[in-house]
Amino acid sequence: MGFILTPSIAIVGYYFDKYRPLASVLTSCAHSAGTMVAPMVTVAFIDSFTWHGALLITAGVCMHMVLGGMLFRPLPVAKTTNGTVRKKTAALSSGAIKKLALYCVTAVCFNAGSESILMFSIKYGLELGIPIETVAQLCIIRDVSSTLIRFTVAIISGSSCFNRRIAFASGISLGGAAALLFFFAPSRALYPVLLCVYGLGSGVTYSLGASVNVDLFGVGNLLTIEGIVNFAAGCASFIGPLIAGAMVDQFGNTRSAFLFGGIMLLTSALFFVGVLLLNRRQVNIRRASVASRKASRRSFTVANDDDDETMTMTIYDDDDDDDYGCLTRTHKVQRVGM
Repeated sequence: MGFILTPSIAIVGYYFDKYRPLASVLTSCAHSAGTMVAPMVTVAFIDSFTWHGALLITAGVCMHMVLGGMLFRPLPVAKTTNGTVRKKTAALSSGAIKKLALYCVTAVCFNAGSESILMFSIKYGLELGIPIETVAQLCIIRDVSSTLIRFTVAIISGSSCFNRRIAFASGISLGGAAALLFFFAPSRALYPVLLCVYGLGSGVTYSLGASVNVDLFGVGNLLTIEGIVNFAAGCASFIGPLIAGAMVDQFGNTRSAFLFGGIMLLTSALFFVGVLLLNRRQVNIRRASVASRKASRRSFTVANDDDDETMTMTIYDDDDDDDYGCLTRTHKVQRVGM
């Protein structure tokens, strides 16, 4: 699963340009729907075929991912206007590395908090006196709300008034607020409501993750960025529940795990705001640099030959999707004799 996750997310960014946010959200919807349906189907398999048969069926289903991977085809080689092959990737600049480091901290805090909340959701319901069968059914509310909000985001993601970055930060904050309410307001009546609210927050965050990565770092290094971020998130998914479990053992109840999860999620939202501020500063600096170069370094060179007169222009263009400086394009224009 670790080998499959990063390419399956990054490939969407490579395959789609205009409809990339919509494609990323729909992919996330499929993941959420699978998370919701798989436990119920697995229980039915165990009842019908015992756990041995259920594992064999699950293995067969997982083998279909090989067929899906075979459908991933390389894209045509992109070429520039003068016929040269466009470079697919570029070395990360120092500014991009700083932004990536801060973004990795965001991912670490988010996954440490969210995995802790998921780990202790069922035990929290049992401590409230809810039967295990009812707790399992109520947890489906979280998955249903997450799936529905992902479909909603897919519908409105193409709107010009929809800001993916603000929605991403809002989703993290909503999940953190719900986790803190688990700690401060333990109640059997609020349990399903908070599960629904948390599902809404996590659904928005997961559905927009790939699109936000493209917005911040561009498509050229998407596979590298996804790999680094997912590695940081995976480490946090392992360490976060261990810390939450130690807090549960120390204080004797699962509420402390939700306190830890809520604090980590809100901290993640704060770090992401820092990423946005740093990105805005870098964009402003880059635009000012490009404007200065256009004003001071635009050059026109006229060359004569025996037959006609040609003019070579070197133009510095501002590309918002390029994090590595301005592009230089050279055009040859044939001048018509008077």
